[in-house]
Amino acid sequence: MPTNPCHTGQIDCTSGSPVCVDTGKSVNDGTACGTGGTCCTGACVNEQTDNANCGTCAHACTSPTVCQSGNCTPPNIVFVTSTQFTGGNLGGLAAMDATCQTAAQAANLPGTFIAYASTSTTNASSRVASARGWVRTDGMPVADKPAQLTGGSLWYPIDHDENGNYVGNPQTFVFSGTNASGTYYTNYSCLDWTTSANTSSFSSGVPQGEGSVFETYYFPTCDKQGRLYCMQVTQNVPVTLTKVSGRYAFLSSAGFTTGGLAAADAKCQSDAQAASLPGTYAALLATSTASAASRFSTSGSTWVRPDGVPVFAQASDLTLYALVAPIMLGADGSWHEANFTIAAGASSVTATATLATTCQDWTSNSATDNYTIGLTGFDVYNGGQPFGASPQNPWPCTGPSQFICLQQ
Repeated sequence: MPTNPCHTGQIDCTSGSPVCVDTGKSVNDGTACGTGGTCCTGACVNEQTDNANCGTCAHACTSPTVCQSGNCTPPNIVFVTSTQFTGGNLGGLAAMDATCQTAAQAANLPGTFIAYASTSTTNASSRVASARGWVRTDGMPVADKPAQLTGGSLWYPIDHDENGNYVGNPQTFVFSGTNASGTYYTNYSCLDWTTSANTSSFSSGVPQGEGSVFETYYFPTCDKQGRLYCMQVTQNVPVTLTKVSGRYAFLSSAGFTTGGLAAADAKCQSDAQAASLPGTYAALLATSTASAASRFSTSGSTWVRPDGVPVFAQASDLTLYALVAPIMLGADGSWHEANFTIAAGASSVTATATLATTCQDWTSNSATDNYTIGLTGFDVYNGGQPFGASPQNPWPCTGPSQFICLQQ
């Protein structure tokens, strides 16, 4: 930085044209000011950390990079491999790390990459503990701190490969060996990734999943194909979420009652009001006379989770149930991990239900009545929409599930 030309060493940066306090003499932008600061466009800034003036005045860092030591530094990158590997004999963690590194280098991704996987002696969570800040290969933020990864409270799911392509089939297994807390899932790691025998199994995550689904949902035998989660661990860069505005979408805080749609709508409204969310809300439930999607206008703004992550890219995607990210948050922004089932009533959001698939239009809690449930935690399920897609259908009306609430 230039030597301070003022007699007292004090510079007034606030006017936009920096001047010496003692003489009123004009000095150049970029002159030293304060303690280790530089005068840049009307402010005394630290060029080592200021995102708008990184390294020099007016050199701005563009998101998601941040200014560190005077350089615009990118966050870590995370991806799921484009290649599916046959069998769990992957050569152990060291070989899995090498596979991730090779995939990253082939896609011109810089830095050091490791496989997010566990063994009987190593937890996946400990392998990323020294790093911070992850984005997908398309630039969308995934997590700021390792706790988000190990807890599954991701912003956007890890459903893009090293080349930036969407990986759309949730039946794709991921060699994880990890449980919902980011630690080793006992006896589910293909003997620490050394066997492809069908007598052993592994804990598999789902690329389109959040919550614990990201780390563990399926338990295939070790002769099956799977991908790897690959995480860069080079950087320690804070990542923030740019919130999208729109109508709110969230999970109800409790299951439906026997009061029909009116009672479900009232629950949505109550949850929203308790969380100080504005507007009018209704339940995304089908009945014997109408589809779930028909209850909402798709001509307005899209829906977003309470954390600001969009649920649909555009409102009309509701009719396709084409999710950007799973709906796993309550109105208050809390994550709902306990139950991945949601009340739906029909196999899709555009289908009209029957009395037999809606607990008699949501009025019965009898053990002789059933309803169709869907899955939360996924943005896609079996190549289709997770609304009404649970393999556990039909579900008895004695076990009321939570449901999705959408702002009108």
